[in-house]
Amino acid sequence: MAVLRMSGPWKHPDSDVYYFRRAVPDDIRKIVGGGWERKQSLRTKDPVEARRKYTAVADQVEKEWADLRRRSAAPQLTDLDAVTIKRAGEAYYAFLLEEDEDRRLDGFMTSDALPETPTPTFEEHADTEAEFEADAKHGWARGELHRHPAGSSLPESYKPPSSAQARQSASATKVNP
Repeated sequence: MAVLRMSGPWKHPDSDVYYFRRAVPDDIRKIVGGGWERKQSLRTKDPVEARRKYTAVADQVEKEWADLRRRSAAPQLTDLDAVTIKRAGEAYYAFLLEEDEDRRLDGFMTSDALPETPTPTFEEHADTEAEFEADAKHGWARGELHRHPAGSSLPESYKPPSSAQARQSASATKVNP
């Protein structure tokens, strides 16, 4: 009766270091090209530790090969016709538009600090940014701004004005003829 030998670590004849060695299946070789065998050092001379490491490496290699088989079975982008590619692009574009619309309807940014504070809309946020930019330019022209490490120029004690304060300062600077 013939005895089948189970695969196991291979001991290098010169260095006595154990290796994982396994023949690469034909279907995997067609996918990746290359050699006939997968060989990897187990980095040990101890036969007990080599058997333990061998099973771990064998599991990893089998997972890699299964993943390669799965990916090769999936349709490639070149296999799709122009109509399907166009439909996929249109669906993705529609998704992006819906996501943008939801963001604009929900408000531009969230306010986690104060739940009772209403979330500003995109337009309100843009107005606040414009006010900040005008105030920053005004301060920079008078030398009141300092360079910060991040590269942005901000007044040392900048507190953005509320919309009521901004309207009040705008009306104070108007000259009546």
